[in-house]
Amino acid sequence: MRKLLFWLIKTKFWRWLLLHSPIPYIRLTTYYPSLKGRQYRNCLKVIREGDIILCRDNKKLTTKLIGGEFTHAMYFRGHDKKYQCVDMTHENYRKCDLFDAFKESDRVAIQRVPMSQNERSRLTNAIDSFDGAIYDVAFGLGAAFIYCS
Repeated sequence: MRKLLFWLIKTKFWRWLLLHSPIPYIRLTTYYPSLKGRQYRNCLKVIREGDIILCRDNKKLTTKLIGGEFTHAMYFRGHDKKYQCVDMTHENYRKCDLFDAFKESDRVAIQRVPMSQNERSRLTNAIDSFDGAIYDVAFGLGAAFIYCS
């Protein structure tokens, strides 16, 4: 089974499936995710530059396929930035706001790594250098390969 999966990942069909098919957009309900404005506002009070946002949408098809406690990760760049968050999706390197994580999720967790403000700023600059990067559908390892989580 592993050999089949590794072979499939290298095909054009796999690339089409992840990047151009409707699969990343399919939700198993027409109702909204369950996070509300109160949770968003509470998060805004505590989140800061350098935090990692972990997300899960229980009704999204890709959540069923990926499994795990959380199925997506975003990086928080800071409150006073042109855009607050960045992540990698089938739409490649994406710039967005924290609100986007909430409107697309049933569950959000914030992880903070102990760092100085200088280290946080350097990390943000390093992550910003990936602007324009293409999503790696083969899920390779190394700095040249970028994908979520």
